[in-house]
Amino acid sequence: MARRRHQRWWFWLETIGASVATATFVFALFWPRWLESLFEADVDGGDGSAELAIAVVALLIAIASSLAARRQWVRTRADRTAPSRAA
Repeated sequence: MARRRHQRWWFWLETIGASVATATFVFALFWPRWLESLFEADVDGGDGSAELAIAVVALLIAIASSLAARRQWVRTRADRTAPSRAA
């Protein structure tokens, strides 16, 4: 039972991480000068490379977190449907 709770906790953490990373990716794509606006400095010389790098990293984090959450979901479902072992 404790293992299942631990797996659910990881599932929700990974799901939230994927959601935040996806939102960051979309935000960086639709507002390409957000970094300059936030820090009031021209971090990348105005070419958008820093924002693109942040968007790519956010996309990779979103993909990895989504896959990890799916793995936790499948494990939890498998544990739930597995026959219990009588000792």
